[in-house]
Amino acid sequence: MKPSAPATADRRILSSLLLVAGLIAASALLLRPSSGRAAFPGVNGDIVFDSDRTGAEQIYRIPNNGGTAVPLTDAGRNVSAVWSPDAARIAFVSDRDGNAEIYVMNADGSSETRRTTNDVQDSGPAWSADGQKIVFLRRTESNDIELWTVNASGSANPQVLIDSSGTDTMPSFSPDGTKIAYAHNDPGENDSDIFVANADGSNPMRITDNDTPDYNPNWSPDSSQIVYMCNPDNANREICVVDADGGTPQQLTDNAPISDEDAAFSPDGTRIVFYSDRPTTDTFGIYTMDTGGGDVQPVTTDNAYEPDWGVAAGATVSPTPTPSPTQTPQVTPTPTGSPAPAGLRGDANCSGTVDIGDVTADLSEAAAVAPGADCPGNGNVDCDADIDGFDVLAILDYLAELPLPHGTECAPVGT
Repeated sequence: MKPSAPATADRRILSSLLLVAGLIAASALLLRPSSGRAAFPGVNGDIVFDSDRTGAEQIYRIPNNGGTAVPLTDAGRNVSAVWSPDAARIAFVSDRDGNAEIYVMNADGSSETRRTTNDVQDSGPAWSADGQKIVFLRRTESNDIELWTVNASGSANPQVLIDSSGTDTMPSFSPDGTKIAYAHNDPGENDSDIFVANADGSNPMRITDNDTPDYNPNWSPDSSQIVYMCNPDNANREICVVDADGGTPQQLTDNAPISDEDAAFSPDGTRIVFYSDRPTTDTFGIYTMDTGGGDVQPVTTDNAYEPDWGVAAGATVSPTPTPSPTQTPQVTPTPTGSPAPAGLRGDANCSGTVDIGDVTADLSEAAAVAPGADCPGNGNVDCDADIDGFDVLAILDYLAELPLPHGTECAPVGT
């Protein structure tokens, strides 16, 4: 059953109002603004989303290829769920205490903890690359829209990150930890553009520049691209992608009068998840597509919104710092290690070469096998007695011919 016309209109109005600060009048409107969904690199895990399928909106978790959706919340209205980099926690927005605030819970819905406490509206959370902070947007008592950060755990003492003369919304930290993307519109303007600044909010740079709204920017796992909602005809929402340092955007969907919204990359960088009111299901649902806009596959079509794609538990990859946004993506690096005899540290799959297959082997072992089960010790690149994401990172650095900051306890890969 398709949502009622008022419910559908309300959802779209709530998304659009954040583009024009002067139109934001009612405090309840700030519960809905989209969260930042950076794709932290790793193996593809589950998807979280919110749904009003049983009445009040709650947060659900579902396998990325579909299946049974498991509810994670049940108190108040809960929206804008986003995975932490290691998929151990979920940040979200709830009005359960009478005001829209930022909360954090475990991946199974347990240990819900409120991270902001005030009389203003907080919404749109996104995680930092190290999982230590959450950036969010706050509407102050004077109706200013600012970007703030708060510790994900421990002391909750929010700090202003970006407070410009315009409206800054929908923040998203890059997976490499160096940048933040957000939507910005200048005073008196009725459209927004995508901006990228340093992670501390300094040196903002305009990435898109046109007369129609661009908003909800979300990063690729290698921090080289940003997928976002665009409005090319100023009437219908579509999905576009642009290089993180600017350039010519590519429109991935073109389905008027269908709306495709809130897109995010998969952790392995091969798919994009989004929600849409495609007429084949007559309701809003979660879908995935390839990065060129093809091969659209449904995940759930039962009134589902705001998806975020997490890494597989126990198989995470630490984000690789990127010297510049224009660097070649490192999602599937070309092997540059020279052949070596079996026993080479880093050669986790015993192929005789340190290559991309060792990354997969390390991820598999980190999830289920004791260190070095195939080649004793070779997957444990940094010699910490545990095969983990740092071993994978060291191999990726080696393949990309980057400096090797890891493996200080013993010889790194390739030696």
